[in-house]
Parts: sequence; structure tokens; C-alpha cells
Amino acid sequence: MAKLAPYGPFRALDGDGNPLSGGKLYTYEAGTTTEKDTYTTADGDIANANPVILDANGYADVWLGSGSYKFVLKTSADVDVWTIDDILGDTTTGFGGSTTTTAANLNVTSVYNKTYIECTDTLTLSLLDVATAEDGFYFIVNNTGSGTVTIDPDSSEQVDGASTASIAASSSAIVRCNGTSWNVLFNATVASDKNNSFTGNNSFAGKTAFKDDGELTVSSGAITITGTKHTVDTESDAASDDLETINGGADGQFLIISPANDARTVVLKSTGNIDIANDITLDDSNLSAVLIYDNTLSKWIVLSKPTTFADASDIVTGTATDKSVTPAHLDFITLSTTTASNDADVSFDIDFSKFPTQRIEFSGVTPATDGSGFNLQYSANGGSSYKTGSYQYASITNNTNATTPTGTGGFGQTNINIAPAVGNAAGESCYGFLEIRQTTSDYCHVSGIVTSINGSGFLVNYRVSGSWGADTDSIDNVRLLMGSGNITSGTFIHKGSR
Repeated sequence: MAKLAPYGPFRALDGDGNPLSGGKLYTYEAGTTTEKDTYTTADGDIANANPVILDANGYADVWLGSGSYKFVLKTSADVDVWTIDDILGDTTTGFGGSTTTTAANLNVTSVYNKTYIECTDTLTLSLLDVATAEDGFYFIVNNTGSGTVTIDPDSSEQVDGASTASIAASSSAIVRCNGTSWNVLFNATVASDKNNSFTGNNSFAGKTAFKDDGELTVSSGAITITGTKHTVDTESDAASDDLETINGGADGQFLIISPANDARTVVLKSTGNIDIANDITLDDSNLSAVLIYDNTLSKWIVLSKPTTFADASDIVTGTATDKSVTPAHLDFITLSTTTASNDADVSFDIDFSKFPTQRIEFSGVTPATDGSGFNLQYSANGGSSYKTGSYQYASITNNTNATTPTGTGGFGQTNINIAPAVGNAAGESCYGFLEIRQTTSDYCHVSGIVTSINGSGFLVNYRVSGSWGADTDSIDNVRLLMGSGNITSGTFIHKGSR
């Protein structure tokens, strides 16, 4: 769209159309009698006298600053000629309309009102005094450099109650004068994909999560990180690989690493820049190690790691014939959750090499057949079939409600009995937990606490103790089932602990 070309210099005429020689142009803030500067050039750094005195031909160089003006024109004898209000000034200096880029210290004068200032290096912006700036003067600062931009008020004046203010790298802010002091507004990081730093006391609302920074592959015992959270795989997909050196750390940086593949093992070693007393084995994608980098030590310090046992027997007490155990205070992670709905059984895959202690929690379990027993069996072929032969199991289920606790079961059982009888009337069910530990390569022990409302409507508490052994098959699955009929309902949570 075309635009009418403006006149050149300002010019005024008298009532007869003759040049207003020696005329006087008074300039004010729009709607007021407060003087407002005009300028001799487009640079806006040299103010005209106010009033502006016209030459013999009625001309003057009058360049407007930002905002709106009121013009009052008078003769050389101060006789009014005309008054015009609400004259729009320079619109290029609207919010961020004018841009300045600097890599050196800069004196912020009145010409920088509403200017966008890009700072590309460590520097100081020295402010004009607040009396000159007046209320409403502001400018935008964007620190695109790697250092700090310092906001330095004039003399003893203050910014946010202090002698100076800082704008960190990759941050931006609005610096505003309120007529008596300066304020820094919206001082915040402008890009989340850059290196950010926080000073002072900061708080964050809501959830904080680290994004997945991708998979890394060990190469000659080392990886180079690019973020905070990585999965790590072995070199050439080897079954196991040692991780000795982690490159790319910065002082105070957190790192979360976990194995990329359950079938391959990554072992953290102390022979490089990882500060650990013993190896850390990562062989399950559910497990992670958390580290922090110490620049002074040039080491990664381990903050958290999976708990491992040198041997499952570390948590077992007793003799070869007495496999009673002392319950360990272990941290369990949830492996799966199953809801039964008229199912013949509920089964779980078991891997004692990853989780020496397995735990099954259950609630709201009801049988299709009232008063049916609740049992456990194991499999050595992934659940294709289960061990049900005589003398396969030994178990005792103690009724702890009786004055003298009574028990059922013994050696030569076809399953481990969890509860002798579970009712299925309204309000009847059973709940509790079982822990399964592999005490030797061919021997397992089961213990648990179960509460059941039986087929007669009585609340009964049971303490379960059982085992199976004399079978060298690899145990890889267990199932829970009723002695008669299906499991009508129930919630089952499978957990594991290292």
C-alpha cells in the first residue's frame, strides 16, 4: 500500500500565508502543560530548545520521540497562532520497536526508551537517573551471551531494592522506571533447550520430570552423555559390558542411567571416573542408577543404585532341613497387576536371578465354589504345566485365631495351601500376601499372612509357611488357584525385590 510522503523540515506560516519568521513552537506531553522534548536529528540524542525557534523562512528541524505530543505555535511576540493536541510521535519506539545489539558496556540514555537491547557478552548496562527517565520509561534486555548482564542504576539509586541486578545467560527481562527507582520484570530463561542457571531460592510447582535423552552404546568402556536421563546398551550387543568412564559431565549435574535391554547387562566399574566401592549391575530396564558429577574430584558420585545381594542365602536363616527365614526389610517394585474375573488360575512369571525375593499381594479373592481352598503351585516350563505330584510340596497353614493355634498340611502335598477355606457369600473373600524366596538352586520357601472369611462366615487369620525342593528344574512361573472351581474375583499385585 502506498503512503503519502511527509513534508521535510517543520514549517509554519502566519495568517497571511507568509513564513512565520522567529515563530516559537512549544512542545508538551499530549493533554498537559508538561514540556516534552523534540530532537534536532533522527538519532534522537540531541534535544531542541523548548520552545523551538523558527528561522526567517519559518523552518525548524523537529524530530519527535515516542509517545504523543501537544504543539502550541506562537509568534516571536508570544501571540498564539494555533494549538494542536494528540500528535503521534515516533511509533518505531513502541514496545521493542527499536533494536540495539551490543557486546560492550552501554550507557542507557533516554533514547533507549522502549528499545530491545540484545547483549551478546558479559557487560554492564548503566542507567540514566530516574528523574530524567521518569515513570513509564522501560527497555527490554535479552542476554544471548554466556555471561551475566549487570543492570547498574545511576549513583545511589536502586533496582529492586539493591545496588545492581543481574540477568543470567539465556534470560530476558524488562527494566522499568517507576519514577523513584528501577524494577526488573519477568527475569526468566527464554529457552529451555539452552544451559540455564538459577540463583537465590527457587520453587517449582507441579511435577518435575526429566526427558528421555536417548540411548547410548558403550564404546571401549565409555559413553558420552548429552543430557540427564539415558539408557545404555552394551557394545556390539554383547551379553555383558563394563562401563568405566562417563564423559560430558558438568559440576553438580545429575545423571539417571538404566539398561536399554533386559537381555544385556551393563556393569558400572570403579576403574574410570565412577566413584564406587563395588560394581553396580544393571540388568533390568526397571532399575536405574542415579549419579552426580563432582568437578573437584572429576568423578561421578553414586546417589542411588539398585540393591543387590551376592547370594540369595544372604536373606535366609536356618539349616538344610529347616528352611525358615527371617523376613527382610526390602524395597519392592511392582512388576505386574492382574484382576481375576472367573479365571481358572492367576499366574506370574518368576525370575529369581533378577529378583531373589518375589511377593504376591492379593485382595478381594472369592471362589466360585463356596468354602474352596486357596492354593499355590509352581512351573518349570513357563506355565505350560505345573508341578502337582505327591511329595512335591511341604506346607503348614496355621489358624492363629484359635486359643491354641492349629495347623493343616505337612509333607507330601500337591500344592502349598494358602487358606483352607474361602467363602463366596456377600462380604466373604480373602486377602494377604506371600513372599517367595529361592534359598538354594533347587529349593524355595514361601511365607505369608492371609486373612479369610471362610464358608461358614467366620473371619480366620492364617500364617502360611511352605516350601518345595528336590527338583532341579528351573522355577520360572507360579500360579494361584482354588481347590475347586474358578477364581470369581480378586486383585493380584506381583512385586520383586533385589
